[in-house]
Amino acid sequence: MFTSFMCDFNNFSQLIDIKNDLGNVLDLAFTNLQTQYFTVEESSDPLPIKIDKNHPPIQLTLKLSKRKKIVKNFICDLHKLPEKVFCYKQGDYISMVNNLKNLDWEEVLKTPKDLNLALEKFYSIINQNIKEYIPSKIIKELKFPVWASPEYKSIIFQKKIA
Repeated sequence: MFTSFMCDFNNFSQLIDIKNDLGNVLDLAFTNLQTQYFTVEESSDPLPIKIDKNHPPIQLTLKLSKRKKIVKNFICDLHKLPEKVFCYKQGDYISMVNNLKNLDWEEVLKTPKDLNLALEKFYSIINQNIKEYIPSKIIKELKFPVWASPEYKSIIFQKKIA
């Protein structure tokens, strides 16, 4: 049920369908790439430990080729950042702490013996405070990956004009 939700909600595919001796799939590997670029199989490499029959070793391989568009898309994803990001350094933490201090946490988290509902409520309050007290900004798509140094950018620029 959880894997169905994760896959549907995030447009993911579950790669592993290898079942153990009890007929259960215990390992999860999600991707948003086309599954044709992956192979998943029980590992044939001997491990230096005794293999548990209920937890078979699995080998996942990502097939990338420079001739395929997948590489371009995969590398382009390194250039992208989320459109909206929080500026945590500029947050008004004093007001946030005061707001959180003034909450009656026992009343807020009082639920009919359901820890999941209490946790959802807690996260909702924290997220609301983040939205209220932490400014955000829009980040445009970068021309270079975030890890690119000025020297690297200069080399790429010189290469393009040459």
